[in-house]
Amino acid sequence: MIQEEKKPKKILEHKEFSELPTTAFMPNPLKAFILSSKDHDLNIHCLRVISILLFRLKGEQMRTKKQITLFDTEWLTERQEAESMSMKFFLKDFIPEGSKNYRPVIEALDILARTIKVNFVNEIGETIILTDNILGYSYNPKKRGINIKMRGYWYKNFVDLSRTSNEFPKSIVFNLSSVNSVTFYFWLKTVPLAVETQLTMENINAKFKTSYEFISDVERRILIPLKEEFDRGADRSEEHTS
Repeated sequence: MIQEEKKPKKILEHKEFSELPTTAFMPNPLKAFILSSKDHDLNIHCLRVISILLFRLKGEQMRTKKQITLFDTEWLTERQEAESMSMKFFLKDFIPEGSKNYRPVIEALDILARTIKVNFVNEIGETIILTDNILGYSYNPKKRGINIKMRGYWYKNFVDLSRTSNEFPKSIVFNLSSVNSVTFYFWLKTVPLAVETQLTMENINAKFKTSYEFISDVERRILIPLKEEFDRGADRSEEHTS
């Protein structure tokens, strides 16, 4: 019996951060995942890895009419392997220029590589347990080289722009230095410019997982630091946070 030849895996060779596009797109399903970063225990280094992957994958991004759902059966077949993407990096690609602290990058990759488990009802009504992870990686300590592999479902969510997306500049990757600033930035991207949006104490505490009682604490501990970060490199500062 002749086995069907598998489609070759896609491999993206290494590129310096300076060689990447100046902007990338955050697909809506992935943005929703980012906005719930604290629920998933993602730190700023995880968000930087995700952002850099989006810049690296910009040339692969597509617009399709098909809308997928979590663990869509189309992406839970052998096609996961066929549609996988491998990318080559160095540790230095994920840290600010001049830094030598590589440990947070490995820790972030470990978080993103952890197993996610869900109950899934298949096409004949059976409940099955599915496991997956956002990425897998191999690391060469001597060369500090990293090979990151994304499989079907997550790769699809990183590149599929069929459910709209938000463009964002490369400058925010290292200029925004906290989970709060990144999640608030992408929340602002969803706010219509002509609408004056008000934040209540309740939704501020819910959004940032805090328990502030006074608006003065919110201003001092959240809004002023965010404004300072946005001034350094975001494109939402004067429009929303001044």
